[in-house]
Formats: sequence, structure tokens, C-alpha cells
Amino acid sequence: LRINAAYDQTGELSSLVCAEDAFHDDMIIMYGDLLFRSYILHDLLEHESEIVAVVDSSLNNPHTGHTQDLAYCSHPDNRSIFQHEVSLNCVRDQPVPGQGEASGRWIGMVRFRKQGRKWLEEALRELQERDDFASLGMPELLNHLIEQGHVVHVHYVHGHWLDVNAIVDIGRAHDFARGINP
Repeated sequence: LRINAAYDQTGELSSLVCAEDAFHDDMIIMYGDLLFRSYILHDLLEHESEIVAVVDSSLNNPHTGHTQDLAYCSHPDNRSIFQHEVSLNCVRDQPVPGQGEASGRWIGMVRFRKQGRKWLEEALRELQERDDFASLGMPELLNHLIEQGHVVHVHYVHGHWLDVNAIVDIGRAHDFARGINP
């Protein structure tokens, strides 16, 4: 267990740095308020890529409670059983002019393997040099990795997850756990 004593004054990357001594060559980093169906994790673990981000291609899913982290990807979800190779172009809180329509939402789950872990550590060191590091979150980390030329592969899902951010989400989480709002 790692605790960021300044969690209420800093962003996600400050918390991630607190856990850096626990990094290993196959790990998943995800938001702590994320509920998801188990198949999402199982499918993510089958990817052999160095970095894989989970993106929900159903932009209008009313059950996620998620209004941020728009994912712009190299290809939209073709919903095929055999997904084609897709890479993440960027993650933004608002639509990006000139990028076209967002491909989905990054749900807050990413896997780092082998070389991807090294790239992650390098990116954290580089980002710590920025004056605004204390306010940075995971989207900025993903965008930095992409800007450095590292491929962040995409694993598409279509719903079946929930982000618990507000009191209204507690009821949704209860229903989600009971299978009422998959």
C-alpha cells in the first residue's frame, strides 16, 4: 500500500510516483473508482503490446457517469470479434479541433508490460521536470508517451463499466453490481 500524503493537493501522477517502487514488468494502472465487468480485465491481459489502454467506443453510454477523457484513436471500433490494430492518438477532456470525432472514452485502465514499464518510468521523470507536475493526471501521461513516439495500443470495449465520481453514482454502482445496468 502506498499513500500520497498530499493527495488532496496533487494530481494522479503525484500519487503514481508514490507507488513507483512497486512497479513491475506487467502491471495495470487504473482509477480506483472504476467498476467493470471481469471480461474487460481478462481481455486486456491477453494483449501482448507494451502499452494498452482500454477505450469505450460507446460515447453515449449513460451508465458510465464519465464526461471526460475523450479518446482519439487511429481507427474507430469495428466491433469485430478480431479487432484490428488500433493506436491511441491522444486523450482530451474536450473535443479536439481537426481531430474529427472522438473514437470513445478512455475508461481509466491501462496496462504496461516490459519495455512499456521503462517508457512509463522515463515519462514520469520527464514530466516531473514540468512546473505543473503536481496537477497532472493520467491523460497527460498517456499523451506524453504518445508525443515521445511510443505506441499506446487500444483495446475497445462497448459499455460494461462505471466510473463512480458523485453521490448519484452510488445508486448506479449498486444497480451495476446487481447486473441491472450492464
